[in-house]
Amino acid sequence: MAGRQEKDESLSYKQEFLRFCQTTTIRGVSRIVNSRNKGIRSLWLTFVICLYIGLFTCMILLASQYFDYDVIHPPRVLRDTPSPFPSLTLCNLRPLSPPGMKRIRQLQFRDPRDFAKNLNEFAAGLYFYRNRSHDYELVSSAISMGGYLESLPKGSSYSLGHLQNETVIQCMVLYLEGSSRIIEPCEKVGRWRHFFHALYLNCHSFDIDPSISRRVLTIELFSYLNERHDEVECHDCFASEIKSQLSGAVVVVHTASTYPDVNQEGINLQPGTLTEIKIKAIENIQKEPPYGRCTRDTPTEIPGHDNMSYAYSEYGCRMYTIQVG
Repeated sequence: MAGRQEKDESLSYKQEFLRFCQTTTIRGVSRIVNSRNKGIRSLWLTFVICLYIGLFTCMILLASQYFDYDVIHPPRVLRDTPSPFPSLTLCNLRPLSPPGMKRIRQLQFRDPRDFAKNLNEFAAGLYFYRNRSHDYELVSSAISMGGYLESLPKGSSYSLGHLQNETVIQCMVLYLEGSSRIIEPCEKVGRWRHFFHALYLNCHSFDIDPSISRRVLTIELFSYLNERHDEVECHDCFASEIKSQLSGAVVVVHTASTYPDVNQEGINLQPGTLTEIKIKAIENIQKEPPYGRCTRDTPTEIPGHDNMSYAYSEYGCRMYTIQVG
């Protein structure tokens, strides 16, 4: 009697389980039980197992991300709080200066326009007229001021561009000394540094002395931006680089002593105009592990090709990696 009772009890458990599978709202389970075709039943069973595996995988991933404790604080705007005054970078839109053009003629170099024209004709004869238009497009798209500068003898590029004493007519810094306002030439309260740009050639950055950078109020800069552009003789123009056909400058206001991102953060200035740039300091705060990925092992300086180090920045790190590589 006891064995028969256990058998009836086990059958009732099986019936209850089948009834649950037939009436449950879990998609696919009722199909497995009610399907009369063994192949279809196996197919539904495979689908349900795969979906459950995916479900538990997502749950594990979400749980692991939750327990990483990554917390990113929103930017906090510093108001009425002393902060280092940013650096200023200036690049002339016309990469070659008038003395530089004279030097090109003296050295019997081809000017950028002749260089581009000759290279384009060479590429056309090598690829285009041989029905290799795709290769021709690749070569012709690489014709740029950067390619021209690379073709010049090493060490000759700097003298062709706008030098710092030719570009900057006057630069003055206004800063606080106690309750007094003091105006000094930029050379006395900071330093100028030079770097090459693939399009603008010579660019000049001004970094304020860290000892007074938190007390600086304004920088006044008077710059020489070339004579009126002669549309007939455009020796350093490239069709693909429209800015090279204009007169003016590109100015970048960036974090103090960092490498400037001229291409993305540059502001175009026209000759004969007064431009005012106002700034506000924004501080981004991130927590260290286990609450975030911020680390104190990040380098504070990046070596520069001008034998002067820059303060660490993501863009500067990328540029340094490209130069070293």
